[in-house]
Amino acid sequence: MSRLKNFSDESGSHLLTTNTSQGRNLLQNEQWAELLETILFEYRDAGEYLVHHYVIMTSHLHLLATTARAARPAKAMQLIKGRFSYELKKRFRVGRSPWQEGFAGRQIRTLGEFTAAARYIEDNPVKAKLGETPQQYPFSSANGRRVLDPMPKFGAKAPREREVAV
Repeated sequence: MSRLKNFSDESGSHLLTTNTSQGRNLLQNEQWAELLETILFEYRDAGEYLVHHYVIMTSHLHLLATTARAARPAKAMQLIKGRFSYELKKRFRVGRSPWQEGFAGRQIRTLGEFTAAARYIEDNPVKAKLGETPQQYPFSSANGRRVLDPMPKFGAKAPREREVAV
C-alpha cells in the first residue's frame, strides 16, 4: 500500500478526467497507453496520490484518486500529463502536447459517490464497445493487473465540480 506525502485534513478523494487534444484517439496506441499507465503508478508509488480506480480510454483518462492536499488534484494531473508529454517527445518524437488543456475534477465525499465513480470508470470501456466486460479491457483497474489502494474514509458533504487549467 502506498503512503501519501504531506497528508492532512485537507486531503480528499477525487474523480479526475483529462482528454487528449481535440479528442483524438491517441491512447489507442498500446505503447502509449502502457506508458501512461506506468506513469500513473510511478507517481502513486512515489507518494503523490493513491490510485483506487482508473481507466485509460482511447481519448481520455479517468482516475479515482486520493490526494494529499486539497490543491493536489491539479498537481497530480500536472505531473501525469507533463511526464507523459515529455516521454512521448523523448521516446516517440511527438512534438506537440497530446493533451487538451485542463481537466475536470469532482471531489468524492461519500461511499455512494465513490461506488458510483468506480462503477462509471470500470464500465467506460464496455459503453465504448471496447470489451464485453470491464475485466476484458487491458488499461483499467477492473482487470486486476495492478495493485490498487484501499478505499478511503468519507465525510458527508456534497460534491463540487470544477474545471482547472493545467
